[in-house]
Amino acid sequence: MQVVEEFLEGRNKDQSLCEDGIFVSNDFIAIIDGATAKSKVQYGGKSSGRVAMEKVKAAIGTIPANATAYEAVEVVTKYIADWYKSIRKYEHLKANSVERPTASTIIYSKNKKELWCVGDCHALVDNEYINNDKLIDKVMMEARSLYLQTEILKGKTVEELCEKDTGWDFIFPLLERQGMFQNREEYTEFNYGVFDGFSVPKSLIRVVKIPNAKFVVMASDGYPKLYNILEEAEKHLKKVLKEDPLCFTSNKSFKPYNSSFNSFDDRSFISIKV
Repeated sequence: MQVVEEFLEGRNKDQSLCEDGIFVSNDFIAIIDGATAKSKVQYGGKSSGRVAMEKVKAAIGTIPANATAYEAVEVVTKYIADWYKSIRKYEHLKANSVERPTASTIIYSKNKKELWCVGDCHALVDNEYINNDKLIDKVMMEARSLYLQTEILKGKTVEELCEKDTGWDFIFPLLERQGMFQNREEYTEFNYGVFDGFSVPKSLIRVVKIPNAKFVVMASDGYPKLYNILEEAEKHLKKVLKEDPLCFTSNKSFKPYNSSFNSFDDRSFISIKV
């Protein structure tokens, strides 16, 4: 594997707050996207999303080169669970999903020639787009969009809402309950998989076989659209931020963009020749 381009930048000006991460070794390459905290609980002064990214990144480094996707997910899950136990939080976090450090991840395995998706990162494989979007996120984004559109009809401006996002406040009670569906065994249409230290059902792990792939791009959802060239992905992002800074029409998301941020979300990108 040869890394062609690699880029990582947090939404906030303070890059120590960035919850995205990139892992590169001789056997695996991964994009890790720590989830925005839904509670005020921190771990060692760090947000739950930042800690989740760091733990998943460290855990991937312990996965055996010949592991299957399901074995790899178990390794990462156990690594986080063991950390919970070491800080005496396992039982508490088992009962309180809203406080769990949580991350979405996409991993390329050189040995298996596969992409492993847990959560909602996305990829471009020889120009074929691959994603793992969550229905629950789409519902939340549409609800935020609807609410913000009513705010504008009532007289608020896009600029005002970019500074004070009342749409986030509107969906926050649902975001707090979202964890009830993560890694859930019993079927519902809203179930989704994440790394959070608890078992990920096989049905929520997506395995994409790419035995003949030549060029692979992986990124977090901080990039609305993927391109083989980083410059093109950045150009499209800037266009989107100019057209829809509130991120409620052409680029529906959870958070807006304004001049105090680098973008609407943390973003990470890596491209490789296989």
